[in-house]
Amino acid sequence: IKKDAEYPVKTKEGVVSVPYSQIEYIENCSRTLQVCLSGGNSINSIFIRKSFDEEVRQLAQDKRFVHVHKSFLVNMDYIEKLAQRTVMMECGKIIPVSKTRAVDVKKAYLMFVSEKYR
Repeated sequence: IKKDAEYPVKTKEGVVSVPYSQIEYIENCSRTLQVCLSGGNSINSIFIRKSFDEEVRQLAQDKRFVHVHKSFLVNMDYIEKLAQRTVMMECGKIIPVSKTRAVDVKKAYLMFVSEKYR
């Protein structure tokens, strides 16, 4: 069994390691990361010094994750519905998809889904 990779989130209480599979999406909220987990919980990081892209680079390399907007990285396992300019997550959150990324997001999602149901 391959152990699920974990994403370290620096919080006020210390570093919390979150399994990739539990991350629904990550939002960049005024220089802090809001890591939203399946089951409705979320973890807020302390102030980030690097750019959002750099902070989530490790996660973005995982094929489950797609960068849909400059402030959002989503786990495709939790996408309920992909519309032209938004994705609806399992938790009900509607996340914007930027115009510049729309085509890539759609492509990535279709690839992801077709692999999953192969």
